[in-house]
Amino acid sequence: MLLVLAGATHLRLVAADEVDNDWPRFLGPRANNISSETGLLDKWPTNGLRLVWEKGIGSGYSAPSVLKQRLVLHHRLADQEIVEALEAATGRSLWRYVYRSGFVDPFGYNNGPRGTPLLTTNCCYTFGAEGKLICLDISTGDLLGSAMSSRNSFSVFVMRFPIGD
Repeated sequence: MLLVLAGATHLRLVAADEVDNDWPRFLGPRANNISSETGLLDKWPTNGLRLVWEKGIGSGYSAPSVLKQRLVLHHRLADQEIVEALEAATGRSLWRYVYRSGFVDPFGYNNGPRGTPLLTTNCCYTFGAEGKLICLDISTGDLLGSAMSSRNSFSVFVMRFPIGD
């Protein structure tokens, strides 16, 4: 298992027992925030878990998602929102998709994305801070589709994307 500890400016990955248990969306595989993994530690070692890798990241409230040893982040640096896939075991970048964002938080907290990436077998879906919905190819990061939600209301918009398992 890989345990992700996200801070304000860094993502830290620490090691526990290696178990394949994906977390492909907000609140986990069953959307209930419960992991089916067993054999978890009751108490951490005095010096903490072994650091596997660390990466500086931008702002946002998005949590990372993991599917098949691919970890996907959605964050913001300066005026760009970044969706980035990393090799979960090493932190090596697999692909990055970057787009401009002019969003300014009306309360002055954080201008980064609020939504956690949704991963399927063939797609990565993200919803940016200013309402941009995108669908990327999970293997390459290529853009498959995008749409902007209404800036003035919570109206529903229609967009057709490929659906994976």
